[in-house]
Amino acid sequence: MKFGAAATAELNVESGAEAGSTAGTTSIGLTKVLNAAAGMRINFSDINITTSNIVDETTAVAASTGLTAAENAAVKAMASSGVAYFSFHGNEYFIGTSNVEAAVSSHDAIVELVGITNIHHAANFFDVVTLHV
Repeated sequence: MKFGAAATAELNVESGAEAGSTAGTTSIGLTKVLNAAAGMRINFSDINITTSNIVDETTAVAASTGLTAAENAAVKAMASSGVAYFSFHGNEYFIGTSNVEAAVSSHDAIVELVGITNIHHAANFFDVVTLHV
């Protein structure tokens, strides 16, 4: 690290990592991140996102009563490949998808930022999301 350079962290999300033991069930697993900080990058490259779309779907999930319903509502509302993000019950969620779909699938990746609800300036450069808290 060069003197005076800001430190960054990167979370690499690999394909299949989110499905885990929940594959084939109605629940999709997720990766939880504690102490997320500005500059942290979430690398969704194994999901093969082909756009730089990043969409705040907090409004789309507002009526959801559970996390699975919220995740599905976010993906459906996005109606494109890319990254959907939303605040739900005191946490921020990111879902990377390379498909247009009505519900989260095992091909998608979900990242939960625990205790964070103010990431409304994240930037997606195709498959890498940089957090701005």
